[in-house]
Amino acid sequence: MIILECEHIKLIALTGPLLELLAKDPVNFEKELQLNPNKLELDELFTNGLQHALTTQCIPNVSRFPNEYKWFTNWIMVYKKENKYVGGIGTNGLPNEIGEIMVGYFVDAKYRRLGIATDAVRLLTNHLFEDQRLKTIVATIPIGHVASERTVSRNGFHVDGELEEDGMHLNRWILAR
Repeated sequence: MIILECEHIKLIALTGPLLELLAKDPVNFEKELQLNPNKLELDELFTNGLQHALTTQCIPNVSRFPNEYKWFTNWIMVYKKENKYVGGIGTNGLPNEIGEIMVGYFVDAKYRRLGIATDAVRLLTNHLFEDQRLKTIVATIPIGHVASERTVSRNGFHVDGELEEDGMHLNRWILAR
C-alpha cells in the first residue's frame, strides 16, 4: 500500500481487497484501516459515480495491472486531525500515448474549505510526475465551479480549453511537466 502524507492529510492508494471492501461495506472498510467512522456527505451524483467507478474501473484494472495499481485505484483522503476518510482522488489509468492522464477528486461536504483537495492534488501530482511517462495531467471542471477551479489553480494548472460532456460545459485544466 502506498501512502503519501503532508501536515493535514494522508493519501492511501487502495489495494484490490481494500477497494472491494470499500465498495461492499464502507463501515468495515473504515474499521480495517483503523479510521474513525465518518458517513460521507456527497451529492447523489458523486455517490453513484464513486460506486460505479469502484466496480467497473478501479477493481478490475487494479486486478489486471497489479504493478501499476496506483494509476487505477482510488486514493482515499484521510484528515489526520480526526483520522477520518473524507474524500478520494484518482486518475483514469496509465499515461496515454502522449503522456496524458486525467485526475478527479471529491471531498465530503463537512470537510470542504479546509484545503484538503488542494493538498491531495499536490501530493498525488507530485508523486505521479516521478514517472517519466507522464507529461500532462488534465482536470475537467464545470465552468463556474469556483472551489475546484481554485484547487487546481493553486496547484499550477491553467485552463487549456472548453468542452461539453453530457450537457455540461467544462473547462479543461492542465498541468504540464
